[in-house]
Amino acid sequence: MSETLPQYTWHVHHDRLVEILTAPMQERIDFINKSKAERERPLRLRLFKLVKNQSLIASIDEAYKKATAPAYEAYKKARATADEAYEKAMALADEAYEKAMAPADEAYKKAMAPADEAYEKAMAPADEAYKKARATAYEAYEKAINDLHEKECRNCPWNGETIFSGKVRA
Repeated sequence: MSETLPQYTWHVHHDRLVEILTAPMQERIDFINKSKAERERPLRLRLFKLVKNQSLIASIDEAYKKATAPAYEAYKKARATADEAYEKAMALADEAYEKAMAPADEAYKKAMAPADEAYEKAMAPADEAYKKARATAYEAYEKAINDLHEKECRNCPWNGETIFSGKVRA
């Protein structure tokens, strides 16, 4: 059995520039024809199409994933460590709560405060590094995607948020 490669598609949804197709194109076309406002259908159907340069967009996508992978792995590792410490703190707090029931609610909140604070403190560097790596990689990703979109999707009203901008670029 051969593996089906992802198919990158322009404007599957009005508020997304490019997506990997998750169902046959005809299903989306049928859905548009049955479920979308009649006035929207011609534009949606005109703009909904496969990316012509699948290999280029796949490489852009892969470069983005590769650029963010180290930071994401560090983030996941930091999160696992913080989660473990958080779970231990929660177990102690839960035990105190169970013993004391209603009066222990206040003690539970006090017991959790240091765990929450420690968790946030432990996650802050990894979270910030991951956000920076994603932002840098996303900037290159977005430029490459927009450049390819401009070449492949002429007369498209995409404004960065929706195809229903009312403006058509040449």
